[in-house]
Amino acid sequence: MTGEEREELLSQVFVIEPGIIFYREIPVQSVESVDLMLGRMYELACEWPEFIEVLDLSKVLRPSPAVRAAIRAWMKKMVPRMTHMCVIVETNIVIRAVARFVAYSMDVRQISFYDTEAEAIDAARRLRG
Repeated sequence: MTGEEREELLSQVFVIEPGIIFYREIPVQSVESVDLMLGRMYELACEWPEFIEVLDLSKVLRPSPAVRAAIRAWMKKMVPRMTHMCVIVETNIVIRAVARFVAYSMDVRQISFYDTEAEAIDAARRLRG
């Protein structure tokens, strides 16, 4: 992965406002991309005792078993402090089902789904208070 590719991936994970992190998943993930991007989210999340993730899965394809395992390993570190996951899936019912299943397998119990980025961010702000 080039430095430019790394920077592009890192730019997809950012703070919307204190306690709310936006994570835009790339269409086809690799273990390397997951480690880089979720590592960034972990670093950002360390700033607060609790946080909400706005997760954009609107363009993603179903992850491989290796990628799901990498996601699960990172999420186990963050789930105790993640109070809610607002997931953007647009109208993709398959990704919605996969996201719900994967989230529950990682002990994420507070999850909601949205058609647009604006709806998900508004919900995160309301939940954050």
